[in-house]
Amino acid sequence: MKAIVLHVEDIALKKGNRPYFFRQLIASIRPRLSDVGDFRVFAKDNRVFVVTDDERSLERAFRLAPCFMGVALARKSTSVQPDIGAIAGAALALAEQSAFTSFKVETRRSSKKHPFTSPEVNQAVGAAIQAKTSARVDLTKPEQTFWVDVLQDEALVASEQVKGFGGLPVGSSGRALCLFSGGIDSPVAAFLAMQRGLKVDLVHFSAFPYVRFVNEEKQRLLAERLALFQGATRIYRVGIGEVQQRLAAHVPKRLLVVFTRRTMLRIAATLAQRFGCGALLTGESLGQVASQTLENLKVIDQASPVLTLRPLIGLGKQAIVGIARQIGTFSISIQQDEDCCQLFLPRHPETRAGLEEVLAVESGLPVHAWEEEALEALESYDVFPALQGSPLENGGGTLIREDRPLVYGSVS
Repeated sequence: MKAIVLHVEDIALKKGNRPYFFRQLIASIRPRLSDVGDFRVFAKDNRVFVVTDDERSLERAFRLAPCFMGVALARKSTSVQPDIGAIAGAALALAEQSAFTSFKVETRRSSKKHPFTSPEVNQAVGAAIQAKTSARVDLTKPEQTFWVDVLQDEALVASEQVKGFGGLPVGSSGRALCLFSGGIDSPVAAFLAMQRGLKVDLVHFSAFPYVRFVNEEKQRLLAERLALFQGATRIYRVGIGEVQQRLAAHVPKRLLVVFTRRTMLRIAATLAQRFGCGALLTGESLGQVASQTLENLKVIDQASPVLTLRPLIGLGKQAIVGIARQIGTFSISIQQDEDCCQLFLPRHPETRAGLEEVLAVESGLPVHAWEEEALEALESYDVFPALQGSPLENGGGTLIREDRPLVYGSVS
């Protein structure tokens, strides 16, 4: 039997709750594989097996596997009887499929009931491969690695693996609504929230017709990219240009950014409560721009009754850009666009807004009525993973290559 075997890290630490997280992982995987082929997906021995008889479907599933949140590692494996002869035979069959001059064998025994040790498997399999290929053993930088995973009732042999992002299965931590500007930061915030098990909806605030250019295609492309990691993704679109124009006419210019962010957060909180999202997400990073000082964030947060999470709060711009490049959103995010935050932008925005002053000004304005007007024109639609034309389609390689792990501290 051939299968994609998905290995986990965070889920393995859940002990008594492990079955719940495996169910969540399988539930998040099955619908996303339906566009790729017909699969059986099941949990066994703290792994998830993705099985099909169709070789092409198996290959496509393997390229998609790194996108499954909760998966730390995926291997395209052959299942054989747990004895050294069968393991060596499977490894030889894999060795004949590629050319290499150096190799190593790594064996891990999850079950110790079998009458052989890991070094004995390494030695026997290595000797068989060396006799067949004349390749040399290199334990430090081999061109090819063969992985053997010995379980209770079978052994898994693989020569291809790809790293995933680990974390928790999408949906296992609940649902959140991300304020989605289409810049570099908010898609990364959404991705990191997905990595911690949140199913993420998106809300985009548009200032049309008061901005010159709104790139709606850009929002869709970003959402399609993020949908690779969680499946179908809901986008809400709210026009707040009229609200911003009214705010600009009635509030101190230095406070306009804070008032705009409070408006956006209140509207997002209304949507979150309406559609069952337990938290809001933003792409804010402490001190990155004027509205993101500690004082301003406290004033902005006061406007919302819903918990606001900021996955990027401690990350610098270069780290955020590095993740954006890794997940494929950076080249889309830098496309030309004008978001609502650029409208009526004051020259010298307040960096330490006072809550009392903001509430005093706000109390004299019908801001809630303005926001209700904006919500009356709410639009929403679903976006699906764009497999066609992506690196996952037609042999274009894996989305996340094994030699490019997620690095938070540098641009990759």
